[in-house]
Amino acid sequence: MFHDFLFLRVQFPFPVALGLYFAVYAFFIWGLWYIRQRPKKLGFYKRWSTQDFLVIGIMAVLLFVWDDLLANQIISPFDHAIPVVGPVLSFFQFHDLPYMFLLMVGVAMVRKPGIMISMIFIKDLLQEIMFSHHGVNPLHWMNSLSQGVLGDMYIVWVKGQIFSNPKRLFWDGLVLGFFRAVPNTPIGGMVMDPVLNGVTHTILHFWWDVVGNGVGNGLEAALTAPLAVRVATSVQMLVGQDPMGPQGGTTGIKNDEWDSIGEPG
Repeated sequence: MFHDFLFLRVQFPFPVALGLYFAVYAFFIWGLWYIRQRPKKLGFYKRWSTQDFLVIGIMAVLLFVWDDLLANQIISPFDHAIPVVGPVLSFFQFHDLPYMFLLMVGVAMVRKPGIMISMIFIKDLLQEIMFSHHGVNPLHWMNSLSQGVLGDMYIVWVKGQIFSNPKRLFWDGLVLGFFRAVPNTPIGGMVMDPVLNGVTHTILHFWWDVVGNGVGNGLEAALTAPLAVRVATSVQMLVGQDPMGPQGGTTGIKNDEWDSIGEPG
């Protein structure tokens, strides 16, 4: 019976599936409004600078190059080919490790609500323009929204103090990485695929993808967060921006704390 349950296909009548699709889409649109307006009410809203937009553009291109050119074409097939450990690496999305690192670098450099969805959306827009068979299609933008909105809402919840405490780098990365993978995985299979592609999936498929992607992306972001903060601060110093800032730095981490980041004890 449990076997039958695992291989049960999650399938709704099309009107129900369509209604669910637009309800989820509406939630993410509301999420964008929340990300924009809530910081103003909480008193930590900051205007986006020209440098912020440059960071978003550069990081989005780097994400695109890795995810759509290198990882999908080279690294991911290589994962599957490795005996024994290959399926484990593939299950935990090992090929996403550089992607999550780059994403964390972008977050650490800007540290404003909206940074995750901005990078991911532009990256996906480039993918739609260059590789997608459906072209630029707003119906597919939920895929980007479901990867970035919750992460940006978390940045709102911590009042913009993302990666500001060296003791919380692992936790901040874990949450952002998990929110990048979940809810994207179940939404893609349960909401988008039935409506846009006419494809349904089993319960086992959802659990497999949620666990593998959620744990994998979460740990990848958490483990690379200390290095991402270091890289972000180094780049800011290189371009002449004071990483210490008026209140302890863009990263919020003072110089005497750097040596302890990512080190035991």
